[in-house]
Amino acid sequence: MSYKNIELRNNIIFLSVILIVIASFFLDYNIYKDKIMSKKSLYNIDSELSAEVIQQRTLMAVKALKFLNFKLLQNVIHPKLGVRVSPYPYILSSDKILFAHEVKQYYDNDIQYNWGYDSDMNPIILTFKEYYNRYIYNQDFANYDEISFNKELSNPTKMVDNTREFYINAIIVELKINGVLPENQGKDWTILRLVFDNYKDNWYLIAIVNLRGIIATYDHLSQ
Repeated sequence: MSYKNIELRNNIIFLSVILIVIASFFLDYNIYKDKIMSKKSLYNIDSELSAEVIQQRTLMAVKALKFLNFKLLQNVIHPKLGVRVSPYPYILSSDKILFAHEVKQYYDNDIQYNWGYDSDMNPIILTFKEYYNRYIYNQDFANYDEISFNKELSNPTKMVDNTREFYINAIIVELKINGVLPENQGKDWTILRLVFDNYKDNWYLIAIVNLRGIIATYDHLSQ
């Protein structure tokens, strides 16, 4: 075989290797792109589909909160990350996180904890039972007036709301109570925001956020 033929053969082999590498790169990229798009389609789902996915889970969570069914609530809370409780729509990394097995223990004891700051920047020092009645289930959300699934978030407050930015991949449910105090002619309101995250193909409660336009509590002892 002549030197030219050997050189030609080597060039063909080299070119073939380059083409294979390029083809592999685009194949891997397309697989990666498909995975990313698949992940986006899983999380960034519209309101109607979100309702189908999360409605039963929402009803379980609200039922557990209303009746203080901590065993049921334990099954709804994220098994690894727990549930963050925030008294306002601006989520902080310092917000208290409760793990599923801890919730009943917190509710049963009389220890006061720091839950953040109120609108006057005073620390919220309360027992979990007090916090629960004021900043979690402060109205009967099982009998909500309005419910929304993964829609644009309501925020009639003047506070900055970063819930969606903090939980990018979540399904966020809002339950709203209108007209709690008759003297306010239906202009008062309160919203319970439940944030669900996907873990091992199931959706778990990862945050409870409360928005209040009124000062009122839901007293479980009177129910």
